[in-house]
Amino acid sequence: AVGDFNGDGYDDAAIGVPYEDIGTRGGAGAVNVFYGSPSGLTKTASQFFSQNSPGIAGVAETGDFFGTALAAGDFNGDGYDELAVGSPGEDMVEQHAGLVHVLNGTQHGLTGRSTYLHQNTPGISGRQELYDYFGNTLTAGDVTGGYDDLFVGVPNEHIGPVTDYPGPQGAIHFVPGGSNGLNFVGEFALHADTPGMPDMQADHT
Repeated sequence: AVGDFNGDGYDDAAIGVPYEDIGTRGGAGAVNVFYGSPSGLTKTASQFFSQNSPGIAGVAETGDFFGTALAAGDFNGDGYDELAVGSPGEDMVEQHAGLVHVLNGTQHGLTGRSTYLHQNTPGISGRQELYDYFGNTLTAGDVTGGYDDLFVGVPNEHIGPVTDYPGPQGAIHFVPGGSNGLNFVGEFALHADTPGMPDMQADHT
Protein backbone atom coordinates (compact mmCIF):
# COMPACT_ATOMS: atom_id res chain seq x y z
CA ALA A 1 0.00 0.00 0.00
CA VAL A 2 1.22 3.51 -0.84
CA GLY A 3 0.36 6.64 1.16
CA ASP A 4 1.92 9.68 2.76
CA PHE A 5 1.98 8.56 6.39
CA ASN A 6 4.06 11.48 7.70
CA GLY A 7 2.66 14.29 5.54
CA ASP A 8 6.00 15.35 4.06
CA GLY A 9 4.79 15.28 0.47
CA TYR A 10 6.57 12.03 -0.43
CA ASP A 11 4.72 8.76 -0.77
CA ASP A 12 5.68 5.96 1.59
CA ALA A 13 5.33 2.21 1.06
CA ALA A 14 3.84 -0.37 3.41
CA ILE A 15 4.62 -4.00 2.57
CA GLY A 16 2.70 -6.86 4.10
CA VAL A 17 4.50 -10.03 5.16
CA PRO A 18 1.54 -12.19 6.23
CA TYR A 19 3.55 -15.39 6.67
CA GLU A 20 6.20 -13.78 8.88
CA ASP A 21 6.97 -15.80 12.00
CA ILE A 22 6.87 -13.75 15.19
CA GLY A 23 8.88 -15.68 17.73
CA THR A 24 7.54 -19.21 17.62
CA ARG A 25 4.21 -18.14 16.09
CA GLY A 26 4.25 -19.28 12.47
CA GLY A 27 2.34 -17.11 10.04
CA ALA A 28 1.54 -14.47 12.64
CA GLY A 29 2.32 -11.78 10.07
CA ALA A 30 3.99 -8.39 9.95
CA VAL A 31 4.19 -5.13 8.00
CA ASN A 32 7.33 -3.27 6.91
CA VAL A 33 7.08 0.48 6.22
CA PHE A 34 9.62 2.44 4.18
CA TYR A 35 9.46 6.23 3.91
CA GLY A 36 9.80 8.34 0.79
CA SER A 37 12.41 11.04 0.35
CA PRO A 38 13.79 13.26 -2.45
CA SER A 39 15.98 10.31 -3.47
CA GLY A 40 13.23 7.68 -3.25
CA LEU A 41 12.39 5.10 -0.60
CA THR A 42 14.83 4.95 2.26
CA LYS A 43 15.54 2.51 5.07
CA THR A 44 16.09 5.45 7.40
CA ALA A 45 13.35 5.43 10.06
CA SER A 46 11.78 2.33 8.53
CA GLN A 47 9.26 0.56 10.73
CA PHE A 48 8.25 -3.01 11.51
CA PHE A 49 4.82 -3.76 12.93
CA SER A 50 3.29 -6.96 14.23
CA GLN A 51 0.57 -7.69 16.75
CA ASN A 52 3.31 -7.74 19.37
CA SER A 53 4.16 -4.08 18.63
CA PRO A 54 3.25 -1.62 21.41
CA GLY A 55 -0.22 -0.16 21.01
CA ILE A 56 -1.51 -2.73 18.51
CA ALA A 57 -4.42 -4.75 19.84
CA GLY A 58 -4.09 -8.44 20.45
CA VAL A 59 -0.97 -10.59 20.34
CA ALA A 60 0.84 -12.36 17.52
CA GLU A 61 -0.68 -15.82 17.11
CA THR A 62 -0.07 -18.67 14.71
CA GLY A 63 -2.03 -18.16 11.51
CA ASP A 64 -3.25 -14.60 12.13
CA PHE A 65 -1.74 -13.52 8.78
CA PHE A 66 -1.47 -9.88 9.89
CA GLY A 67 -0.59 -7.90 6.76
CA THR A 68 -2.51 -10.03 4.25
CA ALA A 69 -4.22 -6.89 2.93
CA LEU A 70 -3.27 -3.22 3.25
CA ALA A 71 -4.98 0.05 2.36
CA ALA A 72 -3.81 3.63 2.90
CA GLY A 73 -6.14 6.60 3.25
CA ASP A 74 -6.68 9.78 5.23
CA PHE A 75 -9.73 8.63 7.13
CA ASN A 76 -9.87 11.63 9.49
CA GLY A 77 -8.79 14.46 7.16
CA ASP A 78 -5.77 15.54 9.21
CA GLY A 79 -3.36 15.46 6.27
CA TYR A 80 -1.68 12.18 7.29
CA ASP A 81 -2.64 8.88 5.73
CA GLU A 82 -3.61 6.02 8.00
CA LEU A 83 -2.83 2.38 7.24
CA ALA A 84 -5.50 -0.32 7.45
CA VAL A 85 -4.04 -3.80 8.00
CA GLY A 86 -6.06 -6.97 7.49
CA SER A 87 -5.54 -9.91 9.83
CA PRO A 88 -8.06 -12.35 8.34
CA GLY A 89 -6.85 -15.36 10.29
CA GLU A 90 -7.46 -13.68 13.64
CA ASP A 91 -9.43 -15.89 16.03
CA MET A 92 -12.13 -13.90 17.76
CA VAL A 93 -15.36 -15.46 19.01
CA GLU A 94 -14.98 -17.82 16.06
CA GLN A 95 -11.83 -19.28 14.51
CA HIS A 96 -10.41 -17.19 11.64
CA ALA A 97 -13.24 -14.66 11.93
CA GLY A 98 -10.80 -11.87 11.03
CA LEU A 99 -9.90 -8.39 12.19
CA VAL A 100 -8.75 -5.08 10.68
CA HIS A 101 -6.29 -2.77 12.44
CA VAL A 102 -5.98 0.93 11.56
CA LEU A 103 -2.60 2.53 12.33
CA ASN A 104 -2.64 6.32 12.67
CA GLY A 105 -0.47 8.61 10.58
CA THR A 106 1.40 11.49 12.26
CA GLN A 107 4.17 13.94 11.39
CA HIS A 108 6.58 11.28 12.61
CA GLY A 109 4.99 8.51 10.55
CA LEU A 110 2.76 5.62 11.52
CA THR A 111 2.18 5.00 15.19
CA GLY A 112 1.27 1.81 16.99
CA ARG A 113 -1.63 3.68 18.61
CA SER A 114 -4.24 1.93 16.55
CA THR A 115 -7.94 1.24 16.41
CA TYR A 116 -9.50 -1.96 15.17
CA LEU A 117 -12.76 -3.27 13.81
CA HIS A 118 -14.40 -6.66 13.38
CA GLN A 119 -17.91 -8.00 12.98
CA ASN A 120 -18.63 -7.82 16.69
CA THR A 121 -17.61 -4.14 16.87
CA PRO A 122 -20.66 -1.97 17.70
CA GLY A 123 -21.92 -0.43 14.47
CA ILE A 124 -20.36 -3.03 12.18
CA SER A 125 -23.09 -5.10 10.56
CA GLY A 126 -23.24 -8.88 10.59
CA ARG A 127 -21.69 -11.19 13.12
CA GLN A 128 -18.51 -13.16 13.51
CA GLU A 129 -18.64 -16.61 11.97
CA LEU A 130 -16.22 -19.46 11.51
CA TYR A 131 -13.76 -18.78 8.67
CA ASP A 132 -15.27 -15.44 7.58
CA TYR A 133 -11.77 -14.01 6.92
CA PHE A 134 -12.92 -10.45 7.58
CA GLY A 135 -10.16 -8.19 6.22
CA ASN A 136 -8.88 -10.60 3.59
CA THR A 137 -9.03 -7.71 1.09
CA LEU A 138 -8.97 -3.95 1.70
CA THR A 139 -9.14 -0.81 -0.38
CA ALA A 140 -9.62 2.87 0.39
CA GLY A 141 -10.84 5.91 -1.50
CA ASP A 142 -12.98 9.02 -1.18
CA VAL A 143 -16.42 8.05 -2.44
CA THR A 144 -18.43 10.30 -0.09
CA GLY A 145 -16.48 13.57 -0.37
CA GLY A 146 -14.15 15.05 2.22
CA TYR A 147 -12.60 11.96 3.80
CA ASP A 148 -11.22 8.68 2.56
CA ASP A 149 -13.44 5.67 3.18
CA LEU A 150 -12.55 2.03 3.78
CA PHE A 151 -13.87 -1.11 2.07
CA VAL A 152 -13.37 -4.46 3.82
CA GLY A 153 -13.74 -7.77 1.99
CA VAL A 154 -15.22 -10.78 3.79
CA PRO A 155 -14.97 -13.58 1.22
CA ASN A 156 -16.55 -16.34 3.33
CA GLU A 157 -19.44 -14.33 4.75
CA HIS A 158 -22.72 -16.25 4.99
CA ILE A 159 -25.84 -14.32 4.04
CA GLY A 160 -28.40 -15.80 6.42
CA PRO A 161 -27.82 -18.58 8.96
CA VAL A 162 -24.41 -20.16 8.74
CA THR A 163 -26.00 -23.59 8.27
CA ASP A 164 -28.10 -22.51 5.28
CA TYR A 165 -27.47 -23.72 1.75
CA PRO A 166 -25.86 -22.27 -0.35
CA GLY A 167 -22.52 -21.90 1.38
CA PRO A 168 -20.45 -18.74 1.92
CA GLN A 169 -21.44 -15.99 -0.50
CA GLY A 170 -19.14 -13.15 0.57
CA ALA A 171 -19.68 -9.49 1.37
CA ILE A 172 -18.00 -6.09 1.36
CA HIS A 173 -18.26 -3.70 4.30
CA PHE A 174 -18.20 0.04 3.58
CA VAL A 175 -16.90 2.17 6.46
CA PRO A 176 -16.97 5.95 5.83
CA GLY A 177 -14.34 8.35 7.08
CA GLY A 178 -15.06 11.37 9.24
CA SER A 179 -13.48 14.08 11.37
CA ASN A 180 -12.90 11.54 14.14
CA GLY A 181 -11.71 8.80 11.82
CA LEU A 182 -13.67 5.83 10.54
CA ASN A 183 -17.37 6.12 11.37
CA PHE A 184 -18.64 2.71 12.39
CA VAL A 185 -22.18 4.05 12.79
CA GLY A 186 -22.27 4.91 9.06
CA GLU A 187 -21.10 1.44 8.01
CA PHE A 188 -23.11 -0.89 5.81
CA ALA A 189 -22.52 -4.18 4.00
CA LEU A 190 -22.91 -4.98 0.31
CA HIS A 191 -23.55 -8.46 -1.07
CA ALA A 192 -25.29 -10.08 -4.01
CA ASP A 193 -28.69 -9.87 -2.28
CA THR A 194 -28.35 -6.15 -1.59
CA PRO A 195 -31.18 -4.29 -3.36
CA GLY A 196 -29.93 -3.02 -6.71
CA MET A 197 -27.37 -5.77 -7.21
CA PRO A 198 -27.96 -7.56 -10.54
CA ASP A 199 -27.77 -11.17 -9.35
CA MET A 200 -29.22 -13.17 -6.50
CA GLN A 201 -26.93 -15.14 -4.22
CA ALA A 202 -25.40 -18.34 -5.49
CA ASP A 203 -23.07 -20.78 -3.75
CA HIS A 204 -19.50 -19.43 -3.56
CA THR A 205 -20.42 -16.14 -5.28
